[in-house]
Amino acid sequence: MLLAGSLSAQMPPMIPLEPDVEEPDAEIGTLILSDESALQVLDLLEQLTGKIILRRQDISPAKINFNSRGSITQQDAVLALESLLTLNGIMLTDMGGRFMKAVPATDVNRHVPQMLAGSTLELQPSQQIYAKLFPLDYLDVEQASGTLIQPLLSQNSSFVPFPKSNALLITDALINLQRIEKILAETDHAQAVRESVEFVKLDFIQAAEAKNQIEYLMQGPLSSYLEGNTSVSADERTNQLILVSHPGNIG
Repeated sequence: MLLAGSLSAQMPPMIPLEPDVEEPDAEIGTLILSDESALQVLDLLEQLTGKIILRRQDISPAKINFNSRGSITQQDAVLALESLLTLNGIMLTDMGGRFMKAVPATDVNRHVPQMLAGSTLELQPSQQIYAKLFPLDYLDVEQASGTLIQPLLSQNSSFVPFPKSNALLITDALINLQRIEKILAETDHAQAVRESVEFVKLDFIQAAEAKNQIEYLMQGPLSSYLEGNTSVSADERTNQLILVSHPGNIG
């Protein structure tokens, strides 16, 4: 394992990088890994973060290779190492304070990852595993979890929907939780009303007859314009039509 320059000479030892970092942009030189074991990568990660990483006995024996092709910052080095470990089936969970755990990715949810409160966007992006509860205001939790959230999750993550409270408990890498939070911020809000309601008073034709003629046009010549976004109802007592459609269709 080669790390251009001396770690002890170029950066203070035992500086915690996550969640607080004093010099995230400090250069550490070129980072090169050549057939390094996961345990050696964990040792280097300890040096860079100041964390003590507790390891399972059955950590993957994979050989890890990497070349930063130039000088790299502390922050980018940590993210790269965590990503390499994740790609080789090893997940990191924060135990609070100076300790983390390195466990096989298939078992990460059994190790009770730290629960995050508040926004994840204030934290430095990483591949460490956390759990977070996302309450939803306008989206339906079951629909959102299947069509919006699930495609964003990593292979060994999990999510638990709570339909009664309309919330999602998601366990995944911090970088994915941040992506999910950004997307929910854009999608979980009141939808704009796109249709207008128009009351049309009729003088020379019965409302029911006019309704039938409009529905014929909606299903025939005007189907490409009106079908699916227009509805018409007849109020025979007042001889009115009630049209609901896009404002551009009502003139």
